[in-house]
Parts: sequence; structure tokens; C-alpha cells
Amino acid sequence: MGIQEVQRHNGVCEELPRYGRVFLAKSRYTPEAIEWANERGLPLFEMRKVGNKTACVVASTDAAKKFLEVGAKAMN
Repeated sequence: MGIQEVQRHNGVCEELPRYGRVFLAKSRYTPEAIEWANERGLPLFEMRKVGNKTACVVASTDAAKKFLEVGAKAMN
């Protein structure tokens, strides 16, 4: 997932608080997309396969890691 897709999605979510803008990709983010999101405090997550049929959510940015630790309500 590239920076343009992340920027476009962020624009659609403009009315939401930053911590409420959750981005979930089925593929990895580019380093540029992660850097851009980190600079803005946006939570990017990825779906990763663990086994044949199992998937898990992985935090891709600092805000996403914090989101998983404390939850969305504590992100203000």
C-alpha cells in the first residue's frame, strides 16, 4: 500500500479525530507511507497470515502500536 492510497484515505476521514482514522491493509505499506503516517500520528495496521487459514492484525506505525496498547479512547 503506497503513500497515495494512505493520503487519499486520510482525506476521506478528515472529519474524524486522528486516532479514529484506522487504516487496515491486506498487504504491507511502503516505507514512505509509514513515514508519512508516523509524522501525522495516524494508525496503520496490516493483516498478516499466520497459518493456512489464520490472520492477525499487526501495527505498522507508532500510533497503531499505541492504539493496541491503550485503546482508541485513551489516544486523545
